[in-house]
Amino acid sequence: MRNYQGWGFLLFVTLFGAILSSPIRNTLHGLPAAPESPKKPWRMMGRLVKTLALLLLSAAALFLIRMQLRVSGEFTVLPVRNADVRSAVEGIVQEVHVEEGATVREGDPIVLLSDRDFQAELRMLEAEIEEKQARLKMFKAGPRVEEVRVATTAVEKAGDRLTYARAQLDRLRTLFDDGLLSKDKLEEAEELVSVRQKELEETQGKLLLLEAGSRPEEIEAIGAEIARLTANRSYVQEELHSVNVTSPIAGIITTPKLKEMIGRQVKKGDLIAKVHALSTVNVEIAVPEKEISDVRVGQKLFLRARALPDVSFAGRVASIAPTVAVPGEGQIERTVTVSTILDNSSFRLKPEMTGNAKILCGRRRLIDLVTRRFTRYLRVEFWSWW
Repeated sequence: MRNYQGWGFLLFVTLFGAILSSPIRNTLHGLPAAPESPKKPWRMMGRLVKTLALLLLSAAALFLIRMQLRVSGEFTVLPVRNADVRSAVEGIVQEVHVEEGATVREGDPIVLLSDRDFQAELRMLEAEIEEKQARLKMFKAGPRVEEVRVATTAVEKAGDRLTYARAQLDRLRTLFDDGLLSKDKLEEAEELVSVRQKELEETQGKLLLLEAGSRPEEIEAIGAEIARLTANRSYVQEELHSVNVTSPIAGIITTPKLKEMIGRQVKKGDLIAKVHALSTVNVEIAVPEKEISDVRVGQKLFLRARALPDVSFAGRVASIAPTVAVPGEGQIERTVTVSTILDNSSFRLKPEMTGNAKILCGRRRLIDLVTRRFTRYLRVEFWSWW
């Protein structure tokens, strides 16, 4: 039928009848013959009435009795939400606070990383910030009166030394002109005058700097350096806070052997644990493509997991996928995913559990239920043959 459609169907019916005609005929001939009895018209009439009554009752039952249409499919249990607990910083696992199966709330600690390096870096930054702030305060305050007085005294002394050196030079130059002094002595005196002159200029420059105060550029540079160090300190404080790795959601720890992580070096972004929110679960039901037309959002359904054959879970259709899933490995037909959300406060349903679901699609006549699939086959497959 798949290859030749209508002609294949006719050929199949012909061959099927030819194969079974001989066995049926032989079976009927082999039955013992019933003893002949005189035919009584009223008995024959009674049998006919019974047969007609039975047919009428069957027809009435088919057209009047209404039963629930149930659409079934395989389901898989999934957590409504799951999250990966990852390390935000690099470090060594120092403590583990939970184990597999533990129930955690959002923000509960999972593991603690060593913070020794971060504490040392934080202390160093705080010391640098204090030093820069002291320098900034000093620059903003300007020179003290005592510093100006000392600088003024240094200028006066430098001026006195220069005056004395010049007077000494004039006296030695007179002696040199009279031929009483060597040229080397005169050059030494001239050199000393130059040195005293430079000393006076240096002390005068220092005095001017003190009187002018700090330059705005220097104050701004120190302020910028303090801002940079403060930002670094904030970053290290955040890193220090991140050594306490917490759960991003409320749920159950599903990672085994967490205690074995103590002493292990983890890098930034490494997976530490998995948390599944299982107080409510999402159940995905694979409904055959041929049955999906009878499924509606809000319809009641029942599920029975293979791991819990004695327990039936009730829910309602929450959503129907807009696309058809292509058959994968182990599947032979196309399906549409129907989802429902179930309360799982008892935590009996585990992720990846499977089983069968029945969706109640409304009460239909018994004749419709009996002929439903055959009618659909005629309307779609048989119709396409001609």
